[in-house]
Amino acid sequence: KKDKKDKKSKKKKKKSHRHRDSSGSDSDSDSADEKKRARKRAKSDAKRHAARRDERAQVAAAYLVGVMGGLNFVGTVLSGWMIDRVQPRKWLAMVYALRGLSLLILPFVQDFKGLFVFAVIYGLDWFATVPPTMAITADTFGRQNIGKIYGWIFMSHQIGAAIMAWSAGALRTWMGDYQFAFLSGGVIAMIAAGLALQIKPKPQEATSATVAPEAAGV
Repeated sequence: KKDKKDKKSKKKKKKSHRHRDSSGSDSDSDSADEKKRARKRAKSDAKRHAARRDERAQVAAAYLVGVMGGLNFVGTVLSGWMIDRVQPRKWLAMVYALRGLSLLILPFVQDFKGLFVFAVIYGLDWFATVPPTMAITADTFGRQNIGKIYGWIFMSHQIGAAIMAWSAGALRTWMGDYQFAFLSGGVIAMIAAGLALQIKPKPQEATSATVAPEAAGV
């Protein structure tokens, strides 16, 4: 009888141990599943937050480009008005200096307010170089030659723009960001401002289409 009771007690103990083991393994598997679900939720939340950040960044970029475009119109008109009152070479130097200053500041901007300030400055001087350049060209080569000369100037501008755009992309690939490209552009703009001050135009009289009195028989 004692042996039977011992055997029964041993069986009960084995069953209880098995039950505990099974319940422990079930709890372990449940905790592992919960961890997996938590990781999936964290990943999905991170993706949603990243998508929202990208959307906000795209909206902000579009807004700033719009600000630059609107102020470009204002800056160009203002530039044309100013060159009738200020020496074109001095105005051109100031425009290049402002452009260089904005590019030198840009790599250190960390928030939207800084980007807005950059957009305002760069937008105002975006095309503001055209009126003083046209005036200097006319004063130096004569108004009758402005079309041909400015055509060469514009072609040179486009070649330089293509080279600099390619160079900025190469620097981005090589260094991982555009910081050095912005700083280089700012330094070049400052050099251009100094060179603009060295321009000494030689006014040329435009050829007149009037006929000399003696040729007209007067």
